[in-house]
Amino acid sequence: MDKKFDYDFSGWATRNDVKCSDGRTIKRDAFAGDDGKIVPLVFEFNHQDVTNVLGKALLCNRPEGVYTYCKFNDTLKGQNAKTMVQSGDITSLAIYANNIKQVAGMNVIHGSIKEVSLTMFPANPGAVIDYVATNGTEKT
Repeated sequence: MDKKFDYDFSGWATRNDVKCSDGRTIKRDAFAGDDGKIVPLVFEFNHQDVTNVLGKALLCNRPEGVYTYCKFNDTLKGQNAKTMVQSGDITSLAIYANNIKQVAGMNVIHGSIKEVSLTMFPANPGAVIDYVATNGTEKT
């Protein structure tokens, strides 16, 4: 991770080898090409309006999946979302990706992540927030 990236929370954007609610299973390095990429952070995939961007997410490909470091912007929506994450009201993440390549049924071996979403119910049960910065302390 780039040490210059200041973040408010981090967690798993997606985990490998876990069956998602849509029946797909992300395989190792399916999103390796996105390592180090910064994408928008939105709520529940609501990317139809630029005012729904809550911040940004730095993607880090790891053997277990894609880990993300997220920073909220200073908009009202961004700060409201920050409060919800800090209070534990929202604890899950998800991804929106395209250019998906699948093999052997629903095994995803390639794709391009376009956004990370804060979500109430993750499609991938392993996509959770595991670190929250709160006024100089951490919450895991």
